Amino acid sequence: ASAKAASSTLVWRSDKGRFITTTAPSDREWHVRFMSGLHSRIGDRRKRDAAISIEQMSAVQTFLEVEWRDATEQQDVTAQRQIAKTACFFLIGYCGSMRGFELPKALLTGLKHGLHPEAGPHGHRPHAGIFFLGRFKARSNAEKKILVFLAAVTNSGLRLVLWLERLVKLLEDLEIFSGWLFQDGDGNQRTMSSFSEEFYRILFAIREEDSTLFEPTMDIMEDYHLARSLRRGATTRAMNAGVSQPDIDWINRWNTEGEEMIDGPMRVIYSDRKQMLETFLRFSQAL
Repeated sequence: ASAKAASSTLVWRSDKGRFITTTAPSDREWHVRFMSGLHSRIGDRRKRDAAISIEQMSAVQTFLEVEWRDATEQQDVTAQRQIAKTACFFLIGYCGSMRGFELPKALLTGLKHGLHPEAGPHGHRPHAGIFFLGRFKARSNAEKKILVFLAAVTNSGLRLVLWLERLVKLLEDLEIFSGWLFQDGDGNQRTMSSFSEEFYRILFAIREEDSTLFEPTMDIMEDYHLARSLRRGATTRAMNAGVSQPDIDWINRWNTEGEEMIDGPMRVIYSDRKQMLETFLRFSQAL
């Protein structure tokens, strides 16, 4: 888009097998990418990620529980950590109706104090409070914190707090107490794509164990994706479970301009937002 780029030439191959040079701005890389994004946004190019069903999520949890027990018996801490991370990725994404690229923004910092496997003294139901830090779609470009409360155990038996406690304990044993929840060996934030291999491996594995979990025409590699399959599945499940549309809109941050974005010390944010605990749990408890 700069003057220097506009003055440079572009070489491309014509239909006749010849190489052509041009300085036309509409052939520059920036313009080509812009037009590709435009077509995606206006909807004439759509790829809707298939929704992961609650039956599939239950199968995922069962499959990972078996792998966890095997790794525990073998005292394979590395395998345990990978299994726990994968389980938390699936469960946070589903129970919180999160987009896949939002999940790596989950914070380990302060998470241990946000895990409440038992009912609280004021009648608060068991839950997990998870902070996310980063830039979020349709909001300002500045980094923001959001706090999400999720049920410890959903009506279908998804046990989020159990898996979070396992992962936190493994990280503490490695003397990792802060930073990103999903971090690599150097403490850097993992990307969504780094979960791709495990995501598809597990979907193929549960289909191998029970083919009825998937429609015969579904192509796992083509139809399911980390970006929105978990969110679409959670939203579908919530609607079937009778969760109100306003609650679904609020959890998904649809048409709630800025109200979930909060700044300040984490302990203050946690205290303030805990008053919204029941609103959060009406969604995730029903899953």
